[in-house]
Amino acid sequence: MKIKYWSLVLLLFRYQLVLGQRLGMDTLTKNGSQIRSRTIPIGSIEEPGHYPGTEQDLSNFISAHLKYPKTKNVQKGTVWVAFEVLENGKIENIRIMKRKDSSKNLREEYNKSALELAKSLPYFIPTKKLGKPVKSSYNLPINFK
Repeated sequence: MKIKYWSLVLLLFRYQLVLGQRLGMDTLTKNGSQIRSRTIPIGSIEEPGHYPGTEQDLSNFISAHLKYPKTKNVQKGTVWVAFEVLENGKIENIRIMKRKDSSKNLREEYNKSALELAKSLPYFIPTKKLGKPVKSSYNLPINFK
């Protein structure tokens, strides 16, 4: 069941290329100012970018590198991390996507753990448009159980 769950999560991650479909979330930078990202319409993409390996490899990476915060009050939930993959595959502009309904947001310690995980991700295979690598945006759910 766990493998099916992660496969579904990773499938959603893979095809979540357009930040216009924000699922009721606002993208924020570290200092709290709103930003907008240039995105590529999904119909014009020949080859979507992805983690270098299989979806199971990404799931294994997350499981191995996610550090739970040391806190007395353990929370369960999901932190959404947004980032851009440059033409060379480098990950940049990593940020937390806050929910409009703040009661569903996890505490700041969980956001920090999710950011640290995203910073440790290896270079991705970039999105290709007309045979050339292009910058693209990704949303990655980090689940705390």
